[in-house]
Amino acid sequence: MLQEWALYTASINLHGVNLMNYLISLAIGLFVGVIYGALDFRSPAPPAIALIGLMGMLLGEKLWPMGRQLVSGWLT
Repeated sequence: MLQEWALYTASINLHGVNLMNYLISLAIGLFVGVIYGALDFRSPAPPAIALIGLMGMLLGEKLWPMGRQLVSGWLT
């Protein structure tokens, strides 16, 4: 049964990205968040505005190669 689970989790891919890693990371983050809430701790995470900026940086990092490839396709 464990081997079947391993094959199932290895097959969750979207455009070559293993989504299972992201789902596990999200689940662990939610679990830790619940523990922080239960213990009434303040999260050490940056404010939401900083996380939005980080998301913008990551999107920009991905857009640059895509734009460069698109422009080179137009020029050839």
